[in-house]
This record gives sequence, structure tokens and C-alpha cells, in this order.
Amino acid sequence: MIKLRIKKPGLETYLREEILPKYADHDVGHGLAHIERVLNFAYQLSDVLGKKGVDEDLLTTAVICHDLGVTSNSRAGRAGHNVRSAAMVRADKGLSRFFTREEKRAVAMACYEHRASYRGERKDLLSKIVADADTMDSVNFERIILYFEERFAGESDESVIEQMWQHYMRKQHPEKGYARYDLPEAAVMAAPRREFLWKMLVEEGGRERFGVVMKEKMVEMRESGKVADDAKGWGS
Repeated sequence: MIKLRIKKPGLETYLREEILPKYADHDVGHGLAHIERVLNFAYQLSDVLGKKGVDEDLLTTAVICHDLGVTSNSRAGRAGHNVRSAAMVRADKGLSRFFTREEKRAVAMACYEHRASYRGERKDLLSKIVADADTMDSVNFERIILYFEERFAGESDESVIEQMWQHYMRKQHPEKGYARYDLPEAAVMAAPRREFLWKMLVEEGGRERFGVVMKEKMVEMRESGKVADDAKGWGS
């Protein structure tokens, strides 16, 4: 079972029993496995920041809540999900047992500001950690393959790969992409995987190389039976 860094009595039980089950019907890209990875990235950032970090009760809660508002694996289901997530936090009376009004506001704001496409300035460190940890999981080929295969079910591998390519060009291109890191520490942590992707996005022949890498990964996943983004750390 994944170890949550929580000190407040009763909070871990509340998150596991009342919040996490709400992810049961989420799409493959925004389910419990994604939450688990983002949480691990957030804890790594917290460790690197040390005394400059944030309260980990707040951090754990914000990560667990950040994608609550996703309603389906479609553009409409994702659109505005940060707004819905923030509203769900504000409306959750159970969380008020553990946090002050100002602390709940900070958690809701972290949910609201977490998307890579968010163009405002993130001022709270909590928001920066959650957003950067979430962005780090976007350079995850297994996750992106499962997500796009589910979203474009029935289409050819070549069509799915082209959709992934266009997605990464819009989001991760080093000059034109909208994804960014607020914290230098996060950029350093993400550098190895991000730079591998960047080379394909900018170099001549990169599109062909991307197609080969993705196709090989798709075949490897099918042969190993990897058909779901399994979350193994949430068992009781």
C-alpha cells in the first residue's frame, strides 16, 4: 500500500475511503495510477525543496484531489476539469474537519491551477509543486499510449500515433509547447525524459523516430498484457 505522508489524525482514512473511490470511473489517463505517480513526483520535489517545501498534509490532499473533476475521456470531459476539481474541494464538508478555510482555499487553488495549459501566474508553492508533478507525468509513454488508445478506440496504430505526435507538439515542443515548469528543481528532475522527447520533436526525421518508438512500445505493452494503467499502491 502506498504510504501517504500525513500527520493529521483521520485524514488518511478520509482520503482513502471518501476521495480516492471517486476515481473508479475516470479515464485511463486520469485514474489512480496517475494520482500515484504524481504523488510520488510531488514527494520527491518536497524532499528536494526541504525546509522551503510545504505542509505534506496539504500536498497529499491537493494531489489526490487535483483530477476529481475529470468526467470522461473526451475533450468535453477534460475541459474545465480543474474548475470542477476546485469546486469539489470547496464543497467537501469532510475536508473542513481537517483544514482551516484558508488551507482548503490553498488546496482548491492548487487544483484550479494545476493544468499545464493554465496561463496565469501560480503564486503559492503548493500550486507550483502540484502542477509541476502533474506535468512530469505527461512525459510518460505508457500513460499516453493507453490514454490515446482508449480515446481513439478502433482507429489504426498509425492514426493513434499521429494523434500522440500532435498532442506532444502542442504541449511539449521546447519552443512552441505550452507545458512549463515553475520550479527549477522540477525541470532538473524531468530533464532526462523530456530531452529524449524534445529531440524527436525538433530534429529532422524526428516524426519517423517517434513513430518507431511508439510502435515498439505499443507492441511491447500488448505482448506483456499491459492494457490498463494499473495502480498497485492503493490497496488496503
